[in-house]
Amino acid sequence: MSYFIRKYSTIYKKVRYIFIESHDFFDAEQIYAGDKLDTNRFAFFSKAVVAILQDLPEVDLIHLHDWHTSLIPLLLKQFGYHDLKTLLTIHNIDYQGIASTEI
Repeated sequence: MSYFIRKYSTIYKKVRYIFIESHDFFDAEQIYAGDKLDTNRFAFFSKAVVAILQDLPEVDLIHLHDWHTSLIPLLLKQFGYHDLKTLLTIHNIDYQGIASTEI
């Protein structure tokens, strides 16, 4: 199954910022639905981040935030980006994205 995404990019103070838009996953009424939509949404986002890397100039670091993006390092290794550095910032340790493995 494929989904439409739109990528936006800007450079501010010599740092490239990239934003990903997907109406299939990010048009929910709430940011966190608290159900399997969240796990699907953030798994999709993680896959989209890795997919757009091939279209970018050299990337030095991917800054990850909370459990929502913690799948990205695994995907990077799976798709051959062994040397790309990641930094994970945890804002609230109480929310760890614990979910059922049955999707």
